Amino acid sequence: SYPSFFGGPMVDVDSELKRTWLPFLTEFQPFLVPHSLSDLGRILAYLGTALLACGVVAHGLRRDRGARRFDVWILLGCGLLAFIPLGIRWVRFVMYAEVLGVLGTMLLLTRVLMALEARYAPPRLATLRAGATTGLIAGPLLAGALLMVAGDGGRAGLREAGATQIQGCSIEELVSTLADPSGLGDRPRTVLAHVDLGPVLLYRTPHSVIATPYHRNSAGILGARRIFEETTPDAARQMMAVRAVDVVVTCGVGEPPADPAQPPLVARLRSGSAPEWLSPWDARDPGGGLGIWQVAPDSPDRGAPGP
Repeated sequence: SYPSFFGGPMVDVDSELKRTWLPFLTEFQPFLVPHSLSDLGRILAYLGTALLACGVVAHGLRRDRGARRFDVWILLGCGLLAFIPLGIRWVRFVMYAEVLGVLGTMLLLTRVLMALEARYAPPRLATLRAGATTGLIAGPLLAGALLMVAGDGGRAGLREAGATQIQGCSIEELVSTLADPSGLGDRPRTVLAHVDLGPVLLYRTPHSVIATPYHRNSAGILGARRIFEETTPDAARQMMAVRAVDVVVTCGVGEPPADPAQPPLVARLRSGSAPEWLSPWDARDPGGGLGIWQVAPDSPDRGAPGP
């Protein structure tokens, strides 16, 4: 609603979530900002047709000034000027620039094919038409891919940016354990796990989860984060009780705690020093990747309304 409309699509998202979670999402990262040869190739692959369309629009504006279709060039140019910078800043907007770029590229291709037909005859014409079509449609993508392969300055950073704490875990092993009807899958439970595990656990097990990778679920994302990062086991237990957590799942090795004397709950679990009210479901080594713990169901506060 007005005036929040002018704040953009994320205006109502929790400010802490904007600071701690959204910057690590692929679609919100400035992947297209060129810092290396591979980044330049990425821009060409994603926005090559849109950049090519800018030249087409500039030519159309100069040629058709005063004509009825001048307004079409104005509209197309304004769209490109808006979405190309947005696509460079946030990769999620690239698709809009690409759509406009296709329109400009098709207009250019039409003119090129007409010029070829006026100048050349078969069978040479067929070869030239195929080359022009392939070059204009797939050329930017292929050229960008070659630059991305030739340069490696940006690829490692992208992998690190997209990395999560669930790396190193066997999803199949996790799902089979939680869905086993003779074990944890005997009834629906509430699972505390990394936010990226939320969808697969909801889809493939009978359980509910606290955190899911959806920005409207800020309470669940931040709540799970606070529990995992809590350094006082009793406080973590209280937060779990409020959210009626039955099972805790950890994945990966993680970073060493900033203060080894007061490690967060997730570090305690990964190191094998879980609080006494968390019992490992089996004898697996939590430091090796996947860890599953069952919460002792003896807290009088379990299920109370959470913050």
